[in-house]
Amino acid sequence: MAYGPEANDLEELAERIVEKRWTQLDEIIKGVIEWQVQAGARLDLVSDDLNKISKGFNQFSEDIENRIEKSERAFSVLSVNLIAMGSVLTNIVPEIERNVAFLKRRAPALSPQSKK
Repeated sequence: MAYGPEANDLEELAERIVEKRWTQLDEIIKGVIEWQVQAGARLDLVSDDLNKISKGFNQFSEDIENRIEKSERAFSVLSVNLIAMGSVLTNIVPEIERNVAFLKRRAPALSPQSKK
């Protein structure tokens, strides 16, 4: 180690260099910390948005399932009604056909032209 005025000058120069580098490093670290805080805040916003989208999708899915169930019940009732109408028509149509045939046979006799 050197002693004397030059040694003090070298020590001061080294301290200034270390202080300057330390200040630069401190600024870089502060920048990284600030970036980390900002990135964390943005990540929180994205996470909140994803949660909202997920909840909305779940609600949408539930609504669709409810509508499908409601439609299935309505189609089931419609199916039962159509089957019932089919049974009624099966019983009524032959009677209507007999009545129409009877009226066709009787129509000429009831016609005003046939009485002349």
